[in-house]
Amino acid sequence: MKSDVRSPTNPSLDVLGRDVLGPLVAAYLSRLLSTCLYFDKSRNAKILFAARAGVRIRHALGVYAERMGFSLPAGWDHFWVSRLMVAKGVYDTSPDETVSVFRSEYEHTPWALAQECLIGKKDVTAAQSADQFYVDRNKDSIDQLLAAKDPRTAALRHHLIEQSRLFRAETTRLLGGREAALIVDTGWAATTQRMLMAGWPEVEWWGAYFGLSASGLASRKHWNRAIPLIFQADDVDATRPETAIIEHRHVIESLFEPVAPSIECYEGTSSGEVSIPGARENLASLERDEDPMFMGVLEHLRSAPTDPLEVEAAAARATRELADILLTPSRAWAYCFRSLERSADFGRRFTVPVILDEGHAASASDRIARSLWKAGQIAVEYERGMAASIQRKRFGLPFGSRPERHPAVPQPRPLVTVVTRTMDRPMFLRRALLSVHRQTWRTYRHVIVCDGGDIATIRETVAQANVDHSRIMLVDAVENRGMESASNIGIRAAPSDYVVIHDDDDTWTSEFLERSVGFLESARGAKYGGVTTRSTYVSERVTPEGIRIEGQRSYNPGLVNVAISEMSISNMFPPISFVFRRSVYDAIGGFDERFPVLGDWDFNLRFLQIADIGVLPEELAFYHFRDVGETGFFGNSVIDGVDKHIEYSSVLRNAFVRGDSSRTNFGSLVGAGAQIEAMRNRILHKL
Repeated sequence: MKSDVRSPTNPSLDVLGRDVLGPLVAAYLSRLLSTCLYFDKSRNAKILFAARAGVRIRHALGVYAERMGFSLPAGWDHFWVSRLMVAKGVYDTSPDETVSVFRSEYEHTPWALAQECLIGKKDVTAAQSADQFYVDRNKDSIDQLLAAKDPRTAALRHHLIEQSRLFRAETTRLLGGREAALIVDTGWAATTQRMLMAGWPEVEWWGAYFGLSASGLASRKHWNRAIPLIFQADDVDATRPETAIIEHRHVIESLFEPVAPSIECYEGTSSGEVSIPGARENLASLERDEDPMFMGVLEHLRSAPTDPLEVEAAAARATRELADILLTPSRAWAYCFRSLERSADFGRRFTVPVILDEGHAASASDRIARSLWKAGQIAVEYERGMAASIQRKRFGLPFGSRPERHPAVPQPRPLVTVVTRTMDRPMFLRRALLSVHRQTWRTYRHVIVCDGGDIATIRETVAQANVDHSRIMLVDAVENRGMESASNIGIRAAPSDYVVIHDDDDTWTSEFLERSVGFLESARGAKYGGVTTRSTYVSERVTPEGIRIEGQRSYNPGLVNVAISEMSISNMFPPISFVFRRSVYDAIGGFDERFPVLGDWDFNLRFLQIADIGVLPEELAFYHFRDVGETGFFGNSVIDGVDKHIEYSSVLRNAFVRGDSSRTNFGSLVGAGAQIEAMRNRILHKL
């Protein structure tokens, strides 16, 4: 067990925990709570908090839940494991997984030392140094000997077989007959989940993580059941401040790692039960916990905002502040983190310093290369001006003046209004609610406009959906006013910086808002009034069993820019793919409610009169069509309203040619567009 070198009297770490990490952790716990409730109630999954980090995560989640007026269910249990324990536990059913993990940890370690560490001989592991564990050319590595069942590994194989038996017995008891489980942990590569999926396939293993990051990982098949709650990225992305954690992920690991032993073996008792050495110490650590960073986080959680939108806005500010600290730290910050040594774990008992001194490497470049936190090491090695220049160049950050106050206070993350127009289509609305709920961009308000349908049905559909209901606003239009009127009602019901129309029958990828709003917030996107992504055409039919996908293809693969000349011929993208600034919406007067169809095309043409539209060449939106089978009742306006589209196409073009209202400047171009479209259609028909 490592000693606690973190000083409880260090005010910098305390303030960091309370003012910076606290708001970010609150957002993480808000998402985690929703995720756990969903898996518990809807999938009957066992919620398991993986030790050691799970001990503090569960405690913090309990504090946050209490602040929200909620108590954690008693069945959300601690999962007394480590990567080493799970590697041992799946040896009986998936020895290749065990060998693979041992290789990654002990490939360059003398086999005898590796075996003793894996078995856990206390007389060997009590006094270790990092130098013992590395041999440049290791002829006999433990993974090779174990895979070959070399006689020298007999003791280890016996240990692994016994640990597998105990692990299966204890985990079977913990699952209590459930066929699905959600593992809660800090994350990164989700190795524990991968091993369990391979070694125990009869259970549906899921994972909820602070983040996912694994540069160079050979296979990520298990990530289809891994849920990143804060970020997923392999490298730092300067446009996504949450990815700065990748540069110094040990901040999050240290935050949630209690001062207690790692769980690396089980023991059988005379009564046939399983005893877990270290479990009691982990729980007891919460009672004597004086970690200033973790105490600061708990202080914030006890008084955190109860409005989810305020939680997300505070987290956005804190995330940018944390990114500033982690990517461009001052020497003072580097020394502040210097005490956060990392335990080597996996049977090893030495610690690894975050910041290296001259005793670890002779030159500054070598120390930077070997450091766990390179930006911090740079701050130590160079004077402030030089260090800042190197740090910014390393991460592609802009150069410029930097305030002495560290760090700068950013603006809140912008709010998005998502408007869904619906009428008597609960099957589609359920899908749309989940599409919005699964967005990685969390600062939004989802406005559901009931356009004259049965409001009771809409209320029931929303109430039964497994989504964050605090973000939803339901507006009853009372009577059917049409699509464009419903859009205006929804947009005007909730103030925001950005707006997007999410029709009830369309869907998004989970990163649609993150990428679209992120673009508009970037320096590159600042000149645009809105941005559209490419879309995927989804062919589907409605059956008595539900919605059935028949196929899909790219809808607008050639979309690279949005020119007035091209838009004047025909609409270039669907509403589901277009995020725009409210300021432009206000300037052009919103959607024209006279148009029963093609109102989005009219809106886009008037939009282009005063602002440009950027393009993200990624298919992040799904444009759904009921174009097979019986399309009447569930049809799209594009498919079933084709005659009305033809009629109003000329009405719309004529309005621009006449220069009606705000339709000026390029009426002749829109008029000529009709001829160009007709010619293009004739050519395509001949082909």
